[in-house]
Amino acid sequence: MREFVMPRLSLSDEEEMVVAKWLCEEGGQFEEGDPLLEVETAKASVQVEAPGPGILARVVVQADQPIRQGELLGWLGDVGEDVGNFSSTARPPSGGKSAPDGIVGLGSTSVQAPGDANGAVQIGVDGPPPWIPGASIVESGHTGPGEFYGLPTYRGQRMVRRRGASGSWPRVHGDDTGVRALTKHRSALARLMTESAAIPQFSVRKHVPMEGAMDAVRHLRDRGVAVTLTDVLLRATALTLVQHPELSAHYIGDAIRYFPAPVISLATDSPNGVIAPVLRSPERLSWSDLADQRRHIVEGARAGKLLPVNLNGGTFSLSNVGAVGGDAVVPLLTPPQVAILGVGAVRPSSAGAVSTMDLVVDHRALDGADAARFLVTLADLLRAGSPATSFDLEGA
Repeated sequence: MREFVMPRLSLSDEEEMVVAKWLCEEGGQFEEGDPLLEVETAKASVQVEAPGPGILARVVVQADQPIRQGELLGWLGDVGEDVGNFSSTARPPSGGKSAPDGIVGLGSTSVQAPGDANGAVQIGVDGPPPWIPGASIVESGHTGPGEFYGLPTYRGQRMVRRRGASGSWPRVHGDDTGVRALTKHRSALARLMTESAAIPQFSVRKHVPMEGAMDAVRHLRDRGVAVTLTDVLLRATALTLVQHPELSAHYIGDAIRYFPAPVISLATDSPNGVIAPVLRSPERLSWSDLADQRRHIVEGARAGKLLPVNLNGGTFSLSNVGAVGGDAVVPLLTPPQVAILGVGAVRPSSAGAVSTMDLVVDHRALDGADAARFLVTLADLLRAGSPATSFDLEGA
């Protein structure tokens, strides 16, 4: 019999996660790499894989209980081993407060079909989520929401359970209102953003010409490569980070750790809120590989099927609200990263098509001149004929 402990998912050993559900029953057999359980973190719902073939002998941490990396999740046995008489003491339920009457959390195990018999309702729904086969995606060419960005709008479809026939929501100013319990992911994200708000951070803005980037997308698509404007932004951002490695860094304690190979966290809208899966060194990938990897992590983020490798190690973040029609965004930093780029929609101007870009930096690690130089380099790389807008199919 061997211990099955929570693997490392973040830099902090103190970050608390919650077991969402076990995907294997006690006594069940599995192969190496099979997902054994789902864990919700501040970043996403993550599947924890089996370290090797075996049998799940006992579950120690039940669903909805907190867990930290390195702590015992359960006990594993070898294939063919008799685990019937094995005993262990499961941890007691967590002492967290229950949700208000009539409310359930919005984790992956509590989402209900719209309008079901239990009274589940959708909030702000005007279309199906884009990862469902056959779902429609709103497109506005290349100047607003749509597939051109490679980040189809999620459109705010969130689930909440309301009171049954025996109760009703209180009324405020004649409107139906209610209280919604935070998801485990949203709760963890709230803690992370509260930590971020305490960081001395500022932004520098630049209006960046985008004709070269848009032409690159059109030409590559004409040659059969399903790239998006987001792919060009990812490549250009990574190439800029190679020239400005001081922005590809973590602020930890009283030290700054720099990463010469950029790993970009891509903010992605999902049913449970923003999730930021990572792409590693996108500047080294061919156009087709970059498009495939970006599509894989976005779909995985929305379906709640990401693995730790898809979430760990980000050195810089990209938040592209242009994909949902936002003109600009000044995002909060994601600790311990020292910089995040906010990108707005491409809009016409007297100088041609431009996008408003806001670079937010940690003032403990960087100054205004650092941010300005980064944006100048990024703008140059988004012009026609640069390595970031080359039509070369290898693209790297």
